[in-house]
Amino acid sequence: MISFGRCSRGTDDSPRVASIVRGFATEAVDVGSDRVNASPLRRAFDGLPTPAREMARKLSGRSPREEIVAPALRDPDRLPTRAIASDDDEMWIEKVRAIAPLIEAHRDEIEDARAVTGPIADAMREAGFAGIMVPTTVGGAGASLVAGTRVCEELGRLDGSVGWIAQVTSGHGRLADLMTTEAARAVFEGGSGVVAGNVQPTGVANPVEGGYRVRGRWAFASGFAMADYLVCAARVESSGKGSPEQVALLVRPEEVELLDTWYTTGLLGTGSHDFVLDDLFVPAAFTFPAKDVWRVLDGENVEFGRPFGEYGPPLMAAVSLGIAQSALEEFSELVGRKAAKPDPHWAAKLPLAYAALGKATMTIQAARLFLYENAHALAELRPGDPDMSLQARASCRYVVDRMLETVDEIYEIAGSTAIYATSRIERCFRDVHMVSHHALVSIIAYGEAGEAMAAASASPSPG
Repeated sequence: MISFGRCSRGTDDSPRVASIVRGFATEAVDVGSDRVNASPLRRAFDGLPTPAREMARKLSGRSPREEIVAPALRDPDRLPTRAIASDDDEMWIEKVRAIAPLIEAHRDEIEDARAVTGPIADAMREAGFAGIMVPTTVGGAGASLVAGTRVCEELGRLDGSVGWIAQVTSGHGRLADLMTTEAARAVFEGGSGVVAGNVQPTGVANPVEGGYRVRGRWAFASGFAMADYLVCAARVESSGKGSPEQVALLVRPEEVELLDTWYTTGLLGTGSHDFVLDDLFVPAAFTFPAKDVWRVLDGENVEFGRPFGEYGPPLMAAVSLGIAQSALEEFSELVGRKAAKPDPHWAAKLPLAYAALGKATMTIQAARLFLYENAHALAELRPGDPDMSLQARASCRYVVDRMLETVDEIYEIAGSTAIYATSRIERCFRDVHMVSHHALVSIIAYGEAGEAMAAASASPSPG
């Protein structure tokens, strides 16, 4: 039993409103076949006081739609934020938009080949995405973390694998701060070089005259197919005084053995295969202390000096944000088609679909604002400033969590349409779940941040 209460000036219109709504239910015959007669309800609205009339419209669910939609709802990823205000950033986004038709035309080929090669790889190289955050001292663009994050978001929206390769290769550009001048110039070639690889120390390096002999196996070489160099890390055997316990090494792709291992749930086009080195000599000039990847640096010729734990997570979260936007676009089109001519199943499901569409839009908008607020704060940090990796990792995991939930709900409400490999929603579902498994945006980031907060609360106050 619904109680409508008083509607206007002490006059209880609830019986009349309820009667109108019930009358509409009997007049709206055969909804499944789209034969709906709402005219009795619309005529009845005219004689009601305004509050009762509005209530009846809401309860009927058949009122005319507002034709003016806020621009932010039409294009939810274009919400302005404090962080997104640079003309330089827009220049990079225009580069993304210029190659968008190419990526869309070859999206299926990327998935089938399990690699980004050919015209898309050439276009990405020509656009300079891998050099966006390479320091200017070696010819890179030296752009901010915000610009890099935006590029990864937009490319992730076009294709998750392309976005992921962009975050890997652009993030590796920051490693130039750690390299010798000789290596940085050789690797990045005036900002155009592409670096893939893995900085986890899963190999072994033996010190020899002039460098190291290296052996081992490394996973997750995302973007190997378009790389000029690979970075890998190894434990140093018999490290003497003053020698690093772990060393990062730069090698050429033709010097390694690539193993065909990338058979996964999603992000198939990243080609993130394993690779092996077998007693390869690497000159000392093409190495640097591996632990510096995770440290704040300062000093001469250090342009950024920020740890990978700070700038990696926003790039990864941006890819998940782009993937979720792609799913939302497809879902919006699907709901629009189904609403125009619903079958009985979709007629019953449309209220859920509308709610899911609205919720997904708001969630993506909120997550985007939160991501760029953090990216902006992290971009303002300079060499020698305190390490903010915990904030970066926990905040970006939060964004990834929201995108997981959003795509999951879209996938569920979309129904059987979404289970086919031809569906963008299906690919987005697989791709977004891959992002959440990277260590830098792992769910443990919450616990590590919470542990640090508890420790800080337990510490005695200064003075």
